[in-house]
Amino acid sequence: MTRAQTLLALAAVVLASMAALQLPGRLFFALAAVLLIGVVAAGRLRAGLRARRTPPRDTLDAGTRAAEIRAARERRLRR
Repeated sequence: MTRAQTLLALAAVVLASMAALQLPGRLFFALAAVLLIGVVAAGRLRAGLRARRTPPRDTLDAGTRAAEIRAARERRLRR
C-alpha cells in the first residue's frame, strides 16, 4: 500500500467520523468518505492485478534471498 493510499484512507476515516456527528452537511462528509475508500480500493485492485501478471521467480535460492535481504537492510539503514 502506497503512502498516498494510506493518507487517503485516513482522510476517509476522518470524514466518516465527521459524518457521524450532528453537523450540517454531514451527507457530504459521508459521500466524500465513500468516494475516497473507492479510490483506494480501485488502486489496490489495480496493484493486485498487476502483481498477478508478473512472472514468479524461477528459483528459490536461500543464499540469493539472504543477500537481497541484507542489501535491502543496508539501503534502509543508510537513509
